[in-house]
Amino acid sequence: MTLLLLLLAPGLASAQAGGQTAFRKACARCHIARVDAPETKARPRSNLVGRYAGAGPNLGELLPKRNLSQVRTWIDAPYKVKPGTGCDTRLLAEADKDRVISFLVSRTQPPTKRRDVAARQELEKGIAERREQQARRKQDPKNPPKQGSK
Repeated sequence: MTLLLLLLAPGLASAQAGGQTAFRKACARCHIARVDAPETKARPRSNLVGRYAGAGPNLGELLPKRNLSQVRTWIDAPYKVKPGTGCDTRLLAEADKDRVISFLVSRTQPPTKRRDVAARQELEKGIAERREQQARRKQDPKNPPKQGSK
């Protein structure tokens, strides 16, 4: 298995590099593909779309919200999905479209839990475990309830 991964690694790396090249050619004029921390606030939209990289949606954050069919439909004909868009993918070859999608998938990660959500879930789990232990103690005839406990 390890040997297979070692043999495939150069091909995967070159495929990702090809996707990055295609992304730079067709998308990087307006978009970035980066996954920011979940706590990062959304960038305000402006009328500067197309004037600098990052002016359009961050595709690293957008891809987890779309399925691959939706992404492919957009890449094939963005003007059909959103008339008047400045996104122009007509010069991308079919193979480059696939490479762009592969590159975007490689740039996205499943969102991590926010710390406060994770802490709350951990706290609720601990409370549930303590309640379960208390219920078992009450049912165990060998351990009578302590004086003053409910």
